[in-house]
Amino acid sequence: SPAQAMAASRLQERQIALLHGLSRVESKAYSVDKAFEPALDLDLENGRSIRLQNRQERLLLDILALGNKIELPGWCDPSRKWERVSERGRSCSPIAKEGETSPLEKRLQSEMEARGMQTAKFARVQADYYTLDLDKRRSILGAPSIYHLCKSIVLENTQAPDEVTDCSDPKFSKYYLVIVQYAAQFSADKLKKWCHEVNQGKYGKKKINFRLAPDEVSARLTGYKHNAVSPVGLQDASLPLVLSHKIAQLQPDIFWLGGGEVDLKLSFSSAEFIEAYRPFVLDCTTDV
Repeated sequence: SPAQAMAASRLQERQIALLHGLSRVESKAYSVDKAFEPALDLDLENGRSIRLQNRQERLLLDILALGNKIELPGWCDPSRKWERVSERGRSCSPIAKEGETSPLEKRLQSEMEARGMQTAKFARVQADYYTLDLDKRRSILGAPSIYHLCKSIVLENTQAPDEVTDCSDPKFSKYYLVIVQYAAQFSADKLKKWCHEVNQGKYGKKKINFRLAPDEVSARLTGYKHNAVSPVGLQDASLPLVLSHKIAQLQPDIFWLGGGEVDLKLSFSSAEFIEAYRPFVLDCTTDV
């Protein structure tokens, strides 16, 4: 309708104005290529830099909200593909750009489609994503709550018998990939208890001791580096998956986690993921 078109036009003008404001903030903050580098020694300007960064964060959130309201092609819709506008990858507004998909993203998408998954969505995030608190990450991704933000970690049984060296037995594997909420804490004791019980005491508890696998082991098994680990497209497809039962109970039924690249995030339905990948769904966390 004409009224809706006029409202959308006003919102678009507001968003563009915010982008210009963001550019002014960045240009005032620091000079040359050292803008917003946390390691920069700015004792005399520390208070000023913090104020500028806070203003920038507020502008970013306003831009995201306006983009979603307007639903303009190519703006900040979390369900679309994003790219950074910063040459050096510094904190800036993630602006959608249609038609640009990384080879890894294509591979993961193909794998999920082959397994019948239809709810998967990718989102690109800015370089400083992991420096932000959970609520700001939630806002960037458009997640329903911070409890819908999850991570994948690789666990190693450091006390496994000598003959247990790989993932050939999913019920007593040397390694597991465990998916938990950021707002919860992984419990090695609960995974140990499950492993002991599911094997009906075949292995003594002294032979079960789960610890985070070293980064190089995680990378070898998953094919991904730190902050990019995903349960999709694993290097070692035999790596058993464990999903926290709290994620399976989330409403609405969606959760976000790593998408194989540090700035690539992935979401899908837990019910669909369970059907496609058959993880063990366990109580493996404690509340933070």
